[in-house]
Amino acid sequence: MPIFINPLTDFGFKRIFANPKYTNITIAFINSILNLENPIVEIEFQNLENPAENYELRGVIYDILCKDNLGRQFIVELQKAKQEFFIDRSLFYVCRYLNSQLKKGKTDIPKERFKLLPIYFIGILDFELFDDKDFIRKVNLRDEKCNKIDETLNFIFVEIPKFNIENPQNGMEKMLEIFKNEFFEIPLLMIFLIWLNITNSTKMSKDSTTLF
Repeated sequence: MPIFINPLTDFGFKRIFANPKYTNITIAFINSILNLENPIVEIEFQNLENPAENYELRGVIYDILCKDNLGRQFIVELQKAKQEFFIDRSLFYVCRYLNSQLKKGKTDIPKERFKLLPIYFIGILDFELFDDKDFIRKVNLRDEKCNKIDETLNFIFVEIPKFNIENPQNGMEKMLEIFKNEFFEIPLLMIFLIWLNITNSTKMSKDSTTLF
């Protein structure tokens, strides 16, 4: 058995980035990818299951689902095998969660009845989705002149095979390095030590080792 867990496996990815004990790693990871004007300060993991309304419809089980102290919501999905309709899947996942924001009934402020909170979908892909050399792509609602219309829906696609930066400089590049190499370096020593602790398979429970 290897000493460290591969973050590009479903189990390894969730153990590292969906661990309630180490939300600072999740925060550092999402902040590095999004580079928000107002960075995430704290997060709360949400229920991963979004069941269908009836047996004829499809429900969703997210890899990572959380919201921050500002109410912004984050969906993170790891996809290792190539999936032709991953963009369609991304839209479906986001729309399913978006639909759950609006509750029946009146709000205290009528004009905010249809107010939606921002949702960020981050897809970590171990395959090439687009026909270019860009390893990261950020998408939101814009008009034909590329003017931003709305910031509610945000899609970020990270294609790991295209990431070939030899000397990572910024936080995002250093975070993505963990998916390309057996070891990595990130700015905060504390987060690095936590990473080593939670990925050390010799410290996993018997049940977790079986899953691994």
